[in-house]
Amino acid sequence: FKPLAASMGPMLKEESFHLGTGANGLRRVVKQGVIPCALIQKYVNKWVSTGLDLFGTDDSASAQWAYVYGVKGRYDEREAQEAAEREHLNEASRELYFQELRDEMRRISRARKEGEPELYIPSDKFRRGIGKYAGQRYTVHGEPFDGDDAAWDKYLDEVTPSDEEEDRLVNEYMQQEWIQYREWKGE
Repeated sequence: FKPLAASMGPMLKEESFHLGTGANGLRRVVKQGVIPCALIQKYVNKWVSTGLDLFGTDDSASAQWAYVYGVKGRYDEREAQEAAEREHLNEASRELYFQELRDEMRRISRARKEGEPELYIPSDKFRRGIGKYAGQRYTVHGEPFDGDDAAWDKYLDEVTPSDEEEDRLVNEYMQQEWIQYREWKGE
């Protein structure tokens, strides 16, 4: 389908730009050191699971048909020697994305101020709403959570941002020079 094929190059460049902009922005926030890494980690814990769920179900029939019709493929489709596991396309894409997140967070974490905790990407089992871990309780480190509903809620309060922390982020930290400005490369 020619219109879709023509749009792929620009669309992939745009997506790459968005990923790079987000990573660079987060790196500049961490490097500035105004917002504590412990708070940044809580937001990472909150949002990574949502991003992983956006890939859809692990055994998506829609993904299989998209592959059959050539709309969806693996990033290395032309070089891949083995046949695609069509029933696991979303799962494979999600795992590549997850690995990319982990690698990027390691790079971002190197910019933190001395004494700040290392940032990490939570387990792909944590807070999942879709896929094989949907609705199951795992810690941010991927360990099965052992506790009742009240203990789970308490745990989530400890590892994701509270309303008070959100308020502090906006009304205290972000009132300061919270992001490192890029040097102007003009005159």
